[in-house]
Amino acid sequence: MMARMTSLEFQQWMALEQIEPFGDRRLDLLCGLIGAILANIHRGPDDPPFSPEQFMPNFDRKEPEEQSAEAQMRILDSMLSNG
Repeated sequence: MMARMTSLEFQQWMALEQIEPFGDRRLDLLCGLIGAILANIHRGPDDPPFSPEQFMPNFDRKEPEEQSAEAQMRILDSMLSNG
């Protein structure tokens, strides 16, 4: 396919993928959506809602996000109180 694709066609495919993701990026989005739904079902009433992006891999990130001990305890308390 690449041997007979013009540069214009390739640019059009790239533009389409930005509007309607397909392939691995689409699967990451779908899995992120499922993760967010499950996390939101089990979150505490005072906790902010999760977004699908929080459950999608970010391969460009250099360092993991820091999480305070207080935030970890809130998550643990929420998990234990929801059964």
